[in-house]
Amino acid sequence: MTADKKYRTLIVDDDPVIREINKKYMCKNGFALVMADNGQQAVELFRAGNYFDLVIMDMEMPYMNGPQATKEIRAMGVQSLIIGMSTCTSKAKIEAFVNAGLDDYFPKPMSMSKVAAIVRLLTNKNLQYLWLKGVLMARIKHSKIGQISDPTLDRINLLPDEIILRILSFLTMREAVGTSLVCKRFRNMWMRIPSLTFSANSLYGRELSQEEQLLKMNEFIERVDGILSQLLSHSLSMFCVHYELTEAVFCDIDRWVSFALEHNVESLHLHLSKGGIIWCWLFPPHAVSKRRLPNLRSLHLGGCKIVSSLGWFKNLRLVSLTFVVVADDTFEDLLSNCVLLEELYICSAKGLTSIRIPESLVRLRFLKIYLCENLEKVEVNAVNLVSFLYHGAKIDFLYNNISKLQLLRVGWLDDVSCQLMSKNSLLHTLILDFHLFFENFDMDYKLLPTLTSLKVLILSVASLKSGFVEFVDLLRATPFLNKFGLHLKYSDYTSRGLSEKVTEKFHHKHLKEIELTGFSGKEAHMELAFFLIESAVALEKITLRFHVSKWQREKLETSQLDDVKLCGDRISSKLPPGAKLEILRCWL
Repeated sequence: MTADKKYRTLIVDDDPVIREINKKYMCKNGFALVMADNGQQAVELFRAGNYFDLVIMDMEMPYMNGPQATKEIRAMGVQSLIIGMSTCTSKAKIEAFVNAGLDDYFPKPMSMSKVAAIVRLLTNKNLQYLWLKGVLMARIKHSKIGQISDPTLDRINLLPDEIILRILSFLTMREAVGTSLVCKRFRNMWMRIPSLTFSANSLYGRELSQEEQLLKMNEFIERVDGILSQLLSHSLSMFCVHYELTEAVFCDIDRWVSFALEHNVESLHLHLSKGGIIWCWLFPPHAVSKRRLPNLRSLHLGGCKIVSSLGWFKNLRLVSLTFVVVADDTFEDLLSNCVLLEELYICSAKGLTSIRIPESLVRLRFLKIYLCENLEKVEVNAVNLVSFLYHGAKIDFLYNNISKLQLLRVGWLDDVSCQLMSKNSLLHTLILDFHLFFENFDMDYKLLPTLTSLKVLILSVASLKSGFVEFVDLLRATPFLNKFGLHLKYSDYTSRGLSEKVTEKFHHKHLKEIELTGFSGKEAHMELAFFLIESAVALEKITLRFHVSKWQREKLETSQLDDVKLCGDRISSKLPPGAKLEILRCWL
């Protein structure tokens, strides 16, 4: 059974092999795919206003696992079909996964029979919506060419307003406005939709390049203003503007934001420039800076300058700032007033030199700081924090009352970071990101404390220019580790004699999965792979990803393919019985 339409599908899995397998089966059956590496990415995609007919969700992932991500997505009111998939054999874990909000669960891997079952589930779940949308779109077409309406429209008129509005909310703004042609009852129905998304796709029916968006900017503004002038809703669940705008239209942006806040919006998304900043547009606009906003729960800002007067946003649960300009005192003002904050994401914020998370944020659970070039100091005091992701240059880092971390990502090892690890007995996943700012593999891994709860360790480095003897210290410090990943940005590791430098044999009893990214097949890499295989006595799977440059994408030379096959044969000969070898290409 194949899908009759291109269902928009989100595949959420941290394993690239599984993603490729799912992609193979789903694309073959007409699904339009988007990929996410973990549950957190999936949640952020939905919060950004994306819609998916289908979600294929893995159970065990770094950052945020499948059950947690499913709960977060369902809490937003998302009705998409969510199918859980994993290799887990624990009935209790599978039951908990299903209870998190799954529509169904299948064991891995994907197969044609499972795709057919998913299509049936998807069709049944969306039958009423698909039928109604098809009738509505056909009726719109007939209205435009003067044809008589379909008798099935009478059946639609029997549905209550709540169901019709629910279905209209799944349409793009262009489609929703078009339903006004269906019949008298539908003439004003679209004006009551509680969720508004203004983007190139929603208004023009397709994605536009950055240049096309700028050329159509005035037309875009006219369309948005025309829709808002006719809206009858007194409250909005979401207001989203995702379009390339310039400083010439900041008065229009002010007017839209005022409109959304006056209509008690719960989630506000403003993404105004791709990778840039509209320096002249200030948030919040002066007209609303003193308003009390009891309903605003989620704030997503991108491409603007944040000014003072954020103390009125007291009920925010989530704040996401991307490519913004914000001063230290303004940011501190925001945090000191948002005592209900649960999630905070900061990416490429300019002007921010210091971040201090006060102890008043007792609900804060997720904190992500990504490439803030001016940042010098971070101080965190969050008693219920479960995920802290920092990606950037080394800074002064202080913490207090952090004992519930499950996921940690840092770019260095020192006394402070190691103490943080040792004080979090629930730590499940550790990501050591050294590849951006350390050219040599020169960390002192003996600093790493014994982490008995750690299950996943990902080590990312620029290159390995010296022998990897310190690797043994990492494995000794993580006695119950299930998965180890080594990601090499460059493949110039040429040192040999690793086994001779290790003075004693080391056997890890719980390591089941090894992942080597940036594997070149050089003798030193082979030596490293052999050492890992010998050390992991419970090994079930090893994945090798060979780097392939852009000019090699079209066609790999026969000699290169032969080398890869030879490496695979040599490594396969060293594997314990039952262990699997996966060899993938990793695009540079």
